[in-house]
Amino acid sequence: MNLSNECRVCNSKNTQIVFKGYPGYVEESFFDILKCADCDCNFVLTGESTKKIYDVIYSSINSAGYDRYYLYAALVKVVNDPLKFLAYLESTYYPVYNYLKDKSNLKILEVGCSYGYLSYAISKRKFEIKAIDVASTPIKFATENFGDFFYNTDLREYSNQYNEKFDLVIATEVIEHLENPGEFLNNCKEILNIGGKILLTTPNKDYSKPNSIWQTDLPPVHLIWFSKKGIQALSEKLGFRTSFEDFSKHYPKFENKLYKHISNFKEVVQKPALTKSGFPIIRFESRFKKLSLFVFNRLPFIRFPSNLIYNLMKGDENTMGILLE
Repeated sequence: MNLSNECRVCNSKNTQIVFKGYPGYVEESFFDILKCADCDCNFVLTGESTKKIYDVIYSSINSAGYDRYYLYAALVKVVNDPLKFLAYLESTYYPVYNYLKDKSNLKILEVGCSYGYLSYAISKRKFEIKAIDVASTPIKFATENFGDFFYNTDLREYSNQYNEKFDLVIATEVIEHLENPGEFLNNCKEILNIGGKILLTTPNKDYSKPNSIWQTDLPPVHLIWFSKKGIQALSEKLGFRTSFEDFSKHYPKFENKLYKHISNFKEVVQKPALTKSGFPIIRFESRFKKLSLFVFNRLPFIRFPSNLIYNLMKGDENTMGILLE
């Protein structure tokens, strides 16, 4: 529990509330959102453990923002190169593919593996991999569908129990869920072999307008919205060298990056995703929006030139890819 106004990323006290009572992931829950003037990260104040919410989220395959993961777990089993497939399906997985595509003989741990599809995709590239998640339901699914290298535990408990070392720790879309990201990265560092690296992805605050409040998953699912300046401050404090993924050569097969970026200009206060009883709140898109998404994202003669223009002009993503060493 941490209700201090101190920045979760750089520990600065130079913070202020920029939105009081922002809606949470569960209806009738509200959170204050603060901004750090020193590292430009936004974060929320929480008063209770967030661990239990993930069991609720994974109790349904329709939970908003997590429903696509169940689909990915099915798709990776029917494609020839699942890691490359994921990389061009969603920008979150591009840094993993780009880093591993010319590597071999690495021992890898994935933290926050969800349904296990990414670890499975990596294993098909002949890497030795273990994977962990704090939620029991997706781990059960992963074990039944992909193999016996999945563990229902957190990083500290896994490290204490198995005392293993790894060449690479992968954590896609994990660090923004954590109350104390610095402690997590230190725990990662402790299980690295000499020369080992940490590969992270997280929503990229720099992708949005400077005065944006919260264009990431609702709290308390996401607790921090990171800027690159914040990642740099955190990694330097912990003694890491940092490099960021270049997305200017990423051409997704089902996404129009220019259309997505333009759509991102207008920020709206998000609505809850779960009822108080834990059931998903289903929201239906208009026919016009569905048609627009299909035309801009799925038609190659529109999507490809749009992505080419965007990559030449800007190139960044709403995902941040980070390599720490």
